[in-house]
Amino acid sequence: MTKYQIDKTMLKTAELWAQQSKCIRNKVGAVIAKDSRIISIGYNGTPSGYIEYEEKICDECKGIGIINYNVCYKCKGTGIIQIPKELDCEKEKEKLVSKCCKADIIEDLKSNKIYCSKCHDQIGFINHANDNSGNYRLIGDFETKKELITDHSKVIHAEANAILFAAKEGIPLKGTTLYVTLSPCSECSKMIIQSGIKRVVYIEEYRETSGLELMKKCGIKVEQFKE
Repeated sequence: MTKYQIDKTMLKTAELWAQQSKCIRNKVGAVIAKDSRIISIGYNGTPSGYIEYEEKICDECKGIGIINYNVCYKCKGTGIIQIPKELDCEKEKEKLVSKCCKADIIEDLKSNKIYCSKCHDQIGFINHANDNSGNYRLIGDFETKKELITDHSKVIHAEANAILFAAKEGIPLKGTTLYVTLSPCSECSKMIIQSGIKRVVYIEEYRETSGLELMKKCGIKVEQFKE
């Protein structure tokens, strides 16, 4: 097999493993290979043994817990069933940005003025409430912007899972290649650098690229796969 064929096959495998993820927005898969052989895999998810549930009314007994005078087998008489929740490690957050530069705003509570963080022009002012509550409202030339915030508190990324599995099993990663469906974040990139992985191939580029830049500076060969 050619290098291109190996890369394509490994990334297809990573895509298959990504489907095992319970994350809602981004299902990511990773494969670590040495000499064209897979030695570790991973996908993004919670630590082993951790499951979040949501409760729903049992559809078999309609929440009564009994069917024909017998205890419902599905909910075991509770009338409620627990279903594993899908993970949403990325959440939307709204923030105010200036209309002039689409940049963050700076609230100066001493002067009661609002500035654009990029061009530093005044774009508004702070109007304090008259009831001594400390509340105030912002008036000016700005708008609301939605952005995705990643919650790392419960989720382990695919590449981290693959590296940690190899560490647990005593599998050395020096000189290996990591194939991943989404380019690594800065935290995972540090782990990749320290693990001895020497090449990273990815399909899609993550919105934050500092991890890619860090790996390149540390001598790791980083490539985006092109069909």
